[in-house]
Amino acid sequence: MATSEDRLAWFADVCAAIRSRRFHILEPVAPQALRYLAPAGPTDGVALSGVLLTGDYADFLRRFGRASLFADHRDAPMLAVYPLEAHRREVAADGQAYVGFGFRGQQSAWFAEAELLATGQSRVYELRKQGGRELAPDFASWFAQAHAWCQGKFSRTRWQAILQGPPPFTPQEEDVVAARRQFSWRHTGFDDSGDAVFDVANHSGRRLPYLSVGVRGRDGRGLVGAVWLDVSGIAPGGQAQVHHDAYKDQLSPADFEAFELPDPIPEKREAYWEFNAPA
Repeated sequence: MATSEDRLAWFADVCAAIRSRRFHILEPVAPQALRYLAPAGPTDGVALSGVLLTGDYADFLRRFGRASLFADHRDAPMLAVYPLEAHRREVAADGQAYVGFGFRGQQSAWFAEAELLATGQSRVYELRKQGGRELAPDFASWFAQAHAWCQGKFSRTRWQAILQGPPPFTPQEEDVVAARRQFSWRHTGFDDSGDAVFDVANHSGRRLPYLSVGVRGRDGRGLVGAVWLDVSGIAPGGQAQVHHDAYKDQLSPADFEAFELPDPIPEKREAYWEFNAPA
C-alpha cells in the first residue's frame, strides 16, 4: 500500500521541474496547522475538540505547506491548499459541519468535520444547497485531479515555457528595476473625491512612467491588488503628490492599506506598470 509521501511524490517532481519562479508558491506552516481545533460550545449539539490531522492532507502541509498553485502574474492562484481555520467552517443544509481547505478554479473544497474528528482525515466534498457532495475519497485523489485539471488549461507550448522559465530582464528592464528601488512613496490620505493621495519622491537618475504600489483591505479583509501611480512627471530628484482612485468603490478609507510590492522578477513583469510607456 502506497504511503502518503509516495502518493505526493509526483508533485515534488513537478515543482522541481518548473523553472518559473512563483508559479507554484509554497509557504511553510506552523506546527499547529497540523491540528484541527473545532469551535467549542454547543454549535451542533456536540462538544467538539481538537484532533491531530493524519493522512495525505497532513503530509501535504508538513511537506509543502500553504500552496498557491498555477499563480498568475499577480500571484493569484488557480489551485490552492491551506490550513484549516475556524472562519472557513460552515454548517450545511444537511446539518453537517464542513471545513474549507482549498479550491480549484471557482470550486471550493471541504472536509467533513465529523470525519476529521473521528480519524484525523476526511473525504473531499463540495457544498451544495442540500449539503455536501463527495468529490474524492481522499485529499491525494482530489489534489491529483485538481492539478491535472489546472494543467489542462495550458497549451503544450505554454506549459513548456513555464517549465523552462521566462527570458531574463533585458539591460533596459534591469535599469527600470534599479530605478524603481530608488523611488519612495507614502500614502497621506484621500482627496475630496475619495481618491487616495500619495507623496512620491524620485531619488533615481531617470524618470519612470508609473510606480506600482500594493493595495489591500486592512487586517487582511477584502481584496488584495495593486495600483499604478502616474509618476512620469517626477524628474530625478523631484517629488510630487499623485492621486489614484485605488479601488475606492471596493475599499472604504478606514479599510484601505497600501504596501510595498517586492522587486519585479521576469516571471511577474506583467504585474508592474513600470515597464509600460504612458498611455
